[in-house]
Amino acid sequence: MQQGTPAEVLSRPGSVAVARLLGHRNLFSARVAGHETSTGVTLLQWEAANGTTLRLPQQPELAPGQLVQWMIAPAAVRLPSLKPELHLSDNPVTGRVEARLNLGAHCQVALRCGSERLWLAAQNNLVRHHGLEPGREITVDLRSKGLTCWPHVG
Repeated sequence: MQQGTPAEVLSRPGSVAVARLLGHRNLFSARVAGHETSTGVTLLQWEAANGTTLRLPQQPELAPGQLVQWMIAPAAVRLPSLKPELHLSDNPVTGRVEARLNLGAHCQVALRCGSERLWLAAQNNLVRHHGLEPGREITVDLRSKGLTCWPHVG
């Protein structure tokens, strides 16, 4: 399957099969929209989330129009900064809170983004500050370096 340290394998699974085996929830399909070679970026079109365009570090082996699978760890889904001047966004995605799971000092929050469910992990104080209750709409940021992408299999 895959070799590496536990931290490497957990943060960058080598395939969708490894990601599923490790229990990653944020696994999605998208289509390669193209490459911005001048900025070193590959663009994905996430149709199931209302056609959201995602930017990730360039993967030239992926062809425009190719169907891919991608993932992001819940910890790489970021809430807006408490200081607006520091709010830099790689991939803004808007969703509606569906569920909130309290895990002590942290929460897992499920957002409905189009027809997909996106999970984020955050400290309870941030979840309270942003008022993340079911039904609330919020725009989060998917960190481009947190996105992992593979050619679609099957």
